[in-house]
Amino acid sequence: MSAIRKAAVSAALGAFVLAAAPASATVYIGLQEAGVNSGNITTVASDPSTAVFAGSYGTFTVNSITADDGISPLLLGSVSYNKVSTSTPGTLYVWITETGLTSPVGDLKFTSGLTENFLTKGWTVTEETGYDPANHLYAGTLLDAHAFTGIDAKTLYNLGNVGSGPYSLTELYEITALGKGSALSTITVQADPVPEPATWTLMLMGMLGLGAMARQRKTVKA
Repeated sequence: MSAIRKAAVSAALGAFVLAAAPASATVYIGLQEAGVNSGNITTVASDPSTAVFAGSYGTFTVNSITADDGISPLLLGSVSYNKVSTSTPGTLYVWITETGLTSPVGDLKFTSGLTENFLTKGWTVTEETGYDPANHLYAGTLLDAHAFTGIDAKTLYNLGNVGSGPYSLTELYEITALGKGSALSTITVQADPVPEPATWTLMLMGMLGLGAMARQRKTVKA
């Protein structure tokens, strides 16, 4: 079961932090690993536009994590670069959330770009995206997920309804290390409004009109 989709998980695997986030747009970076901070999510950085963190966390060395609110239509993008310098296995959860989003709203067409740029053999990175109409931190309804065992890229599409806002978006990296190595991963999320039925009708009428004009030209030439 997806980590974003779970309503609750054990402390070792991490429970969602369901406290409401501020209404203004803010980007957060949270880290989580079994045996560290009782398995809870630790917020290590936040910023109105770009959050950055580097340092040690449990068995992992975080070379750099960057989360950015992006330029429209990109709503949230992040890069996670992590290393393990010991032979101790472990799983690191890197949570990226942007709260206080007020545009676009309503029914949205989400595009999730999931990429694994470098991955040590034997390691696994599962990347997930989700949204929460209630604007919570590190929580939400799953949009897409993919487990990487090597270099690869996936572009996935889904629909969701974020209401009238504010809402939050969450990106999650679940990095499972068997020993020494590293992983370089990226996620992007963008969203476009789903056209209203009336808009679809106008588009269809326009296409039919273009088709009729094309047929008329052919008839005149004949």
